[in-house]
Amino acid sequence: MDVSANTGLEHLTLKAQLNNNNSILVSCVYRIPDYRKPALTKDIQTISEIFNSLSKHKSASYVLGDFNLNETYVPSSLQSKVASLCRVTNFCEMVKAPTRLNSKLDLIFTNFPSTILLTCVDEPHISDHSMATAILSLNKPRPKKVTMSFNDYKNFDYEQFATKIVSSQFDPNETNVDTLTYALTKAINQAFESTIKVKTATFVPRPSSFSISEQTRALLRDRDKAYRNSDSSHIHLSRLVKYSINQDRKNSLNTSIQKLGPHKAIQRLRPVKKTIETQFTLTPDEVNDYFVSITTPTMVCSSFPKKPESLVTPVTHFNLRKVNSSVIRTVWKTMKNKSSKSHDTLGSSNWMLLHSIQAPVICDQVLKIINTSFDQLTFPACLQLATVTARPKVDSPKHPSETRPIASLPVISKVIEKVALAQLTNFIENENILYPGQFGFRKHHNPALAQTASTELMYRNINSGDICLLVALDLKKAFDTVDKGVLCEKLNWYGIQSEWFTSYLNSRRQQVKINGALSKVRDTILSVPQGSILGTVLFTLLINDLPTVIKSGLTLMFADDTQIIISGPPGSLHILLSKLADDLDSILTWMTESSFGLNLDKTLLMLIGTPHVVKALGPVSLTVRGITINSVTSMKTLGLHLDQTLSWTEHVTQVTKRANSSLWSLYPIQRTITMANRKLMISSFLLPVVHYMAIIWGKAKKSKLKEIESILRRSARYVLLLKGHENVKQRQK
Repeated sequence: MDVSANTGLEHLTLKAQLNNNNSILVSCVYRIPDYRKPALTKDIQTISEIFNSLSKHKSASYVLGDFNLNETYVPSSLQSKVASLCRVTNFCEMVKAPTRLNSKLDLIFTNFPSTILLTCVDEPHISDHSMATAILSLNKPRPKKVTMSFNDYKNFDYEQFATKIVSSQFDPNETNVDTLTYALTKAINQAFESTIKVKTATFVPRPSSFSISEQTRALLRDRDKAYRNSDSSHIHLSRLVKYSINQDRKNSLNTSIQKLGPHKAIQRLRPVKKTIETQFTLTPDEVNDYFVSITTPTMVCSSFPKKPESLVTPVTHFNLRKVNSSVIRTVWKTMKNKSSKSHDTLGSSNWMLLHSIQAPVICDQVLKIINTSFDQLTFPACLQLATVTARPKVDSPKHPSETRPIASLPVISKVIEKVALAQLTNFIENENILYPGQFGFRKHHNPALAQTASTELMYRNINSGDICLLVALDLKKAFDTVDKGVLCEKLNWYGIQSEWFTSYLNSRRQQVKINGALSKVRDTILSVPQGSILGTVLFTLLINDLPTVIKSGLTLMFADDTQIIISGPPGSLHILLSKLADDLDSILTWMTESSFGLNLDKTLLMLIGTPHVVKALGPVSLTVRGITINSVTSMKTLGLHLDQTLSWTEHVTQVTKRANSSLWSLYPIQRTITMANRKLMISSFLLPVVHYMAIIWGKAKKSKLKEIESILRRSARYVLLLKGHENVKQRQK
């Protein structure tokens, strides 16, 4: 404890723990009876340091002793200072009676008054001071019972629900898409509410555990009976009980892995602390205001960008076409999380639609909503409200920027988007609209393919004696700052009728949900709908013309991650930097016209070549609009660590760290699970880390690849239950 020296006050702090109870801190204090104001001020300052130091610990703290603070001689200003100190540090004074004559000199303070059952002052025997006593209760408090109401899905009457769904009636003459949507959700919700039973249960919250078998229960009864009868066999039965419980634990974990999968089984075994429920101090309105401010334009776009001459509008134009019921059923099969029971803004859920869309009357109503929407070029306004859940990035977030928005859209909205996406994707692919270097959100494209194209180009130039300059662009809140007017204008460039998409994008609203509380509904001006199905494809169309302004380098993109690669002889470095600066200047102009922002401070530049050339040229830099971008020795892009010589040393080091961390986290359950489950764990947690883009970094030095081989051998020992010195190959034979 850091307390300044004071000759007028002595103290000693001890940490004590009884059995398995929580530890406590006890500080014993003695102050000489000096009532001069300078001495009192100095001693109270020391007491303040003791209280502040103890309050930093989570343990219960007790400060006791002879303080000699006679109220008759202590000025009122210093008395109020002590009272203020107790309020600030949450310490309470527990002694209420005088301890010497009519003065209260012997005091007991604590920051956990609930742990003190009784305080008393006994008559003096040895000295003229009474003895102040506090009786503590160090037992852990019993968890409080919780009463919760929930839907009883286990006893859900599917036949009754199907009967009510089939009997649903809709107005055949209705043509308003919002009225049709409300009628559908109302019918599903009413059928669900009249069928589902709501149960109320009172229970004590406990961490998830395993269930013991009947054999273990029988052994427990026999052991307890033997113990009550003073039978010596209870010792042997206790060993059998312990062994049987361990077997039940193993069986439960193995069953959980096979039933739930490795990741969910591990989450249930070691649940993550839900800081969002216990330490969230922000209000929903504060968070919603912050999220909406990001989607509010700082300046109004007065004109739309002009179409580049190199872009050719397809001969055929795209219009959303009406579909039949078979398309609805096919689209529904591809939906994710169909068993999710969480309710959307209209009160429906994926689970409810899953069990009702099989009925022809519901399927026909969904079909009518979609075809009416496509025919009238109007997206239902009731489906444009999103509920955003704020997930904390750190423990106890103090600012909304420390949270991550997770948006939830109505389930009917996702079905409509799926149908529209299928038609839009077919048109884009058939007309070859997307830039060939765009690898994001496309079939048969992935980050590994994007990085393979990038590194293959760099290898080819390095092997021919050239150097490469790589620039990684950083867009400011790319998806959250999309100008909807600019997006719809660019859709027209590609022959895509934008009226329906304009209705889909405009009039978007959102509300934030934190710990069950909802904020006010706010309008969002910019951004594609977060959590939507169409949003990612629309974004790729928005930035599809970016490569047309880059004249000197090759552009490779994965959604908003953009790389520019320019190559040439080492002697033309200054010319290459000048061309790259011109391209970046053109990109900034494009960003302004398209209502985007570029973080030049976070935009990275790297010189790539052979070790000899890189060392000879040294660090490089370029200046764009008064901002200097200095080169870096390594960068991370799409999960791959690049260095100047493509040696992959940094990436292999990071892979080794992550793989080791994954492997060590699995060791506590190594001997609990079966060999089949150990293989499954390695395949789920370790091998994806090692295999990610291995086709690229597999050209690293042999000395670095030996680190990967060592990890793979350790993972084999994990599966085969071998010790560190045992040979894996011999065991496999």
